[in-house]
Amino acid sequence: KSKPTALANFNGRLFVFDNYNTYKINPENLVIEDIFEGIGCLSSHSVTVTEYGMFFADKNGAYLHDGNSPKKISEKIYQKGGTDTDFEENFSSNTNNIRDYSWESIINNNSNINVIYDASTSCILYMFNFSFYKEQGSGKISTNSHYCWAYNISRDRWDLWEICSDSQLGQPFISNDNKICIPVDNVIYEYKGGSEKRDYTWISKKITMGEDSIVKVFNKIKVNGIESNLNLSGDNRESKDRLLLVTSTGVPTTTYSKSSDGHSEYKLSNTNKKGNWVQFKVQDMTESIDSIGIIFRRKSTK
Repeated sequence: KSKPTALANFNGRLFVFDNYNTYKINPENLVIEDIFEGIGCLSSHSVTVTEYGMFFADKNGAYLHDGNSPKKISEKIYQKGGTDTDFEENFSSNTNNIRDYSWESIINNNSNINVIYDASTSCILYMFNFSFYKEQGSGKISTNSHYCWAYNISRDRWDLWEICSDSQLGQPFISNDNKICIPVDNVIYEYKGGSEKRDYTWISKKITMGEDSIVKVFNKIKVNGIESNLNLSGDNRESKDRLLLVTSTGVPTTTYSKSSDGHSEYKLSNTNKKGNWVQFKVQDMTESIDSIGIIFRRKSTK
């Protein structure tokens, strides 16, 4: 009925995709056994078959097919959550704002998504290119960034990984020793093959302690798993604040107080430590953090 975009052999059946439909075909007699309408595949590079099922991508999201029916797994990343807005407004140049790499934004920017299975981490990698303009001097220049949405199958978790910027990427492939290789410009690299740790940024949701309308006083923050001071108040990347905190009323003053037994403590002060919610952002981190604790009290209900 239409021109196929991809073919896949899975669970004893031939699956044929176009832009808007999935056809389940008996390979012995080529009879169409089932049609899943409204779910297609972007290209032959946008589908991969694993022991956990068949994973593929179309313009509406990422899917897992178990042999009987497809299940959408990308609802969590389909639209921008707006979690960076309060940090943009309150910290300006002291924070690295995260661009909108939601699925909806990716498809509107570039519909070419490469899907590949990383057996070492049990992750499905959705690699994409994102083009945008950035300020330089008195004008703007075009730049390309290459990222990867990594879906961990066992944890049902999504992470955004950076690949490279301002480079030409080729088609990723699996090497003979089961490594993921990516052609970048004129060189082939093993993805995540380096020995050095890459930095990461994490943003929490707006934490209300289950009481959205009650005002809380946030007195102290405990960062478990790291003893060093994360807030050095410098201008360079190595010395600028790595722990950012904002409440519904604004930015409280965060003061490093002490460290012991593998954790560090920060005292909060000024009137902005009161609010209905609190939100964290840790940026440019290389050390692992186990957890973040909040010491607070509820104000009286009136």
